[in-house]
Amino acid sequence: YESVLRSSPSNEIALRGLAICEQFFFRHEKALEALQRLVRHHKNYQNYKSLADQLYSMSYLEDAVEAYMR
Repeated sequence: YESVLRSSPSNEIALRGLAICEQFFFRHEKALEALQRLVRHHKNYQNYKSLADQLYSMSYLEDAVEAYMR
C-alpha cells in the first residue's frame, strides 16, 4: 500500500488497506493517520464509519461520535 501511496497519495483503496494493516499490527496512531487522510480525500459514509470505529477503539469518544454523525 505504501508504494501505491508514494505515486498516488490519495488512492482510496491503498489508504483503506494501509489503515487495516496498521490496525492488525496494533499501530493505532498510524491507522488513525491513514483514516484521517482517507476521509480528507474521500468523504463517504464507509470511510467516516471506519474513522469513527478507530477513534472509538482508542477512547476518543467525542471525536468518534462526531465522525459517526457525518
